[in-house]
Amino acid sequence: QIANFAMAEDMHALGFVVLALMLSSLAELVTPEDPVPPTDEDTLQRLLGEIFDKDVKGQFRDYVMNEEIWGYLVELLDEDGGAGWSILDSLVNAREKAAAA
Repeated sequence: QIANFAMAEDMHALGFVVLALMLSSLAELVTPEDPVPPTDEDTLQRLLGEIFDKDVKGQFRDYVMNEEIWGYLVELLDEDGGAGWSILDSLVNAREKAAAA
């Protein structure tokens, strides 16, 4: 069980790395001066944990969708019935799912 929780911790961390990478690298900036919302791990942890109640596929998706620079990212994650959002949800909420098992 300790190994499962350790793996869940790693998946959780990986989820936030992947999320930050996608938000920063797939942002569609018109000019380099365009404002970009913070995408650091602390901010993303706070957004998902405290503001959006770990709701990756609902509330957090809506937040990302409301930023024009992430339009392509939302389209990409929405493909195949939202498979991308489901993967992100599984990763960033891996600790909670492991604890519930």
